[in-house]
Amino acid sequence: FVYCWPRHNGNPRDLLDIRQMRDKNRKPVVMKIKPEHVPRAKHKETPLYILCTAGMRILPESQQKAILEDLLTDIPVHFDFLFSDSHAEVISGKQEGVYAWIGINFVLGRFEHIED
Repeated sequence: FVYCWPRHNGNPRDLLDIRQMRDKNRKPVVMKIKPEHVPRAKHKETPLYILCTAGMRILPESQQKAILEDLLTDIPVHFDFLFSDSHAEVISGKQEGVYAWIGINFVLGRFEHIED
């Protein structure tokens, strides 16, 4: 799902007003998997991982389980990527932070190795 929120007013006592984006029919907006980013001949050997973050962690465990079960059922029907039950999970805030740190540092080029 895609979420949006206005700029925070700076008051540490005010929470962000985080809302789920909805389409013109008021249905939640979901990011689409873009299989065309991977050559078709490579789909069967390309692993697909779905790491659910804060938006899923705030849901009751029963809803998390239902969503994960839907993913595990529907993904193999619509896509032929390498995908198994262990490839979809709700990750902790700590894991999410580590992935964010890696992503930011990668984008900033901090992992580039310069040979002497």
